[in-house]
Amino acid sequence: MALNVLIVKNAVAIVIIGSLVLFASILVLISQRFPAPPPPIAYIQILQTAGVILAVSGALVFVLEIRKSHLRLKKAENSGGT
Repeated sequence: MALNVLIVKNAVAIVIIGSLVLFASILVLISQRFPAPPPPIAYIQILQTAGVILAVSGALVFVLEIRKSHLRLKKAENSGGT
């Protein structure tokens, strides 16, 4: 059970990190309106892609772990009930 909690905590951390990376890419886009030279578009696209990948993979791990725990609980109820 402790491993499940650790996996879920890691998944949540990955989602948070991915969200922060997306937020950073939005800040970079906003900063382009200022007179400083803007970063190359490829840099912004890499940040956005990395943020999306991190957020989606973390969410996927989170959902799969919840599903696995649910199936394990259902199996325990079925085997112990009769």
